[in-house]
Amino acid sequence: AAQRVLHIASDLQSRELLKPSDVTGRFEIAEEGRRTLGEMIAETESYIDQFDVFKDVAYDLDDNAVEFGKGHGADYRVQVYDAEGLDVHRTVFLLRMYDGTLDELLNDWLESIHRADIFNEVLRPVLDRDRVDDDIIDWIIESGFAHNEEQADRNRERDSQQAIVKRIQP
Repeated sequence: AAQRVLHIASDLQSRELLKPSDVTGRFEIAEEGRRTLGEMIAETESYIDQFDVFKDVAYDLDDNAVEFGKGHGADYRVQVYDAEGLDVHRTVFLLRMYDGTLDELLNDWLESIHRADIFNEVLRPVLDRDRVDDDIIDWIIESGFAHNEEQADRNRERDSQQAIVKRIQP
């Protein structure tokens, strides 16, 4: 297993993401690796900001209504990522790394990284996802983005009011 991990580390070193440590002799994250990680974190946080609204969606076609975040809906994030042209595997992987979901799953990563079924576990949300017809998901996406914008407007208004109160308070 160590030899296989060394092969992965060598590949990352060839891309200047890792470098040998002068102190320990082990690999450490290189400056380019830190920059890449920063970009991945920013990308992941943007996915959370844009798409978390779709993790709890309930809709009623008869009433032409979509509700978000009420605690009784379905999780359509993976279908939304796909509809928005994102690589669903990469997006889910980044999100699961970010939120710590993979920490326990990969406790024995040195061994499990080479198991074929590990990727099914890592990408379980892609394999086991809620799904609706394309015309319905388009409607849900439009409603979700409008919901996000309304929430952003409310937050800006609240921040503006708080700033005014701060200025007039002694």
